[in-house]
Amino acid sequence: MSAKRILSALLAAIMLLSVTVTGITAAEAELPFIDVKKDDWFYSYVSYAYLEGLMNGTGNGSTFSPTEVLPAEW
Repeated sequence: MSAKRILSALLAAIMLLSVTVTGITAAEAELPFIDVKKDDWFYSYVSYAYLEGLMNGTGNGSTFSPTEVLPAEW
């Protein structure tokens, strides 16, 4: 096996592992939002956005407001 193939396989494995680990972490995370429940269909998406620092919630951070529209200036 060439070094290029080994490196490609190693990088593919690392990428796959990082996606898997992130998914597990997001699905099992406890969120500070009172308006997002674990059985909501969007829970894993909200969890991912929060854990990756993409969004921190609304107001004082205790709500996520999943049914609200993002403001245009966001």
